[in-house]
Amino acid sequence: MSNSGIGLSSWFAFVLAAVVPLHSAAAATADYLVVDEDGRKAQWTGDKRSEGVPFPVRKLSLGSACVATAMSIEADGTTANRRVLRMSLGKVSDETREEFKQAALRYFAGAHFTPTEANSARKPVYTYAIFTIERMLSSGPGGASSKRPNDRAAEPCRIPDFVNAVASGKLSSEEN
Repeated sequence: MSNSGIGLSSWFAFVLAAVVPLHSAAAATADYLVVDEDGRKAQWTGDKRSEGVPFPVRKLSLGSACVATAMSIEADGTTANRRVLRMSLGKVSDETREEFKQAALRYFAGAHFTPTEANSARKPVYTYAIFTIERMLSSGPGGASSKRPNDRAAEPCRIPDFVNAVASGKLSSEEN
């Protein structure tokens, strides 16, 4: 997958130039706190997701899939600067990969977050989230799906050192 930019090049240039790496799971910029998934959960909780966004689940083989999407969570709880970083979908067509990418971007475009008590100042963050899907057998045509969180299914999309990858400018898109 290429880095399509989706209007992010100037924003990323700002973030990457301003990031100050720390020895914890966070880095600070003038306007954003850069955090991994656990750091995001400490700062913001999701209270609304785009439930109606269709994913092309029936195009997957049976089993698990994941999509990791980077985004900023703004002071009002909305998301911006969304970018798919990783996908693990198994053997699917390029068209299906693009469909999953666009669905993930739409899904997180409709997400809304609420600041935690630790983030009463509503500090915006730059982070990522993993969406997992499981395709299971069912009596219906094409099988059933589950969008529940699944740690095992999310593993291929995890970014072990997200904060330092952002700080070093080495955050790239990968898929398998």
